[in-house]
Amino acid sequence: MDASNTSGSPMSEQSFASGRCLCGADIYTIKREHIRMAFCHCKDCQRSSGKGHLPLAFFKSEDVSISGETSSYSAAADRGNINTRHFYAACGSRIFSSNSARPANFATMPLPTPNHAG
Repeated sequence: MDASNTSGSPMSEQSFASGRCLCGADIYTIKREHIRMAFCHCKDCQRSSGKGHLPLAFFKSEDVSISGETSSYSAAADRGNINTRHFYAACGSRIFSSNSARPANFATMPLPTPNHAG
C-alpha cells in the first residue's frame, strides 16, 4: 500500500477511481484498473457484509493511495488464512483488506466502494 501520500491531497495524475469514507474526511485513489474481481463466500465475508457473499476487486498495492489514519482488525478465514480488514477509525468505513494467503503486494477492496473517476 502506498502510504506515502498521507497529506490528504488527491493525487495529481489521473486516477482510475477514487472514494471517500462515510464521514468524508479521508479519501483514497486507485491509479489503474483491477487485476481481478471475485465473490468471496467465506463465513468471515458473510458476517462482515451481512449477505451470502462479498464482491471484491484486487489491485496492486502500489496503485492504491490512502489518506488519513486507518485501523485494522484481523481474523482467521474458513481455510485458516488471516484476513486483515483496514478501515477508517473515525467512521468505521471499510477501505481494503489483505490476506495471508495472497502476496503482500495486493490490496483487496470491497465493491461498490469506489467512485469511478471517469
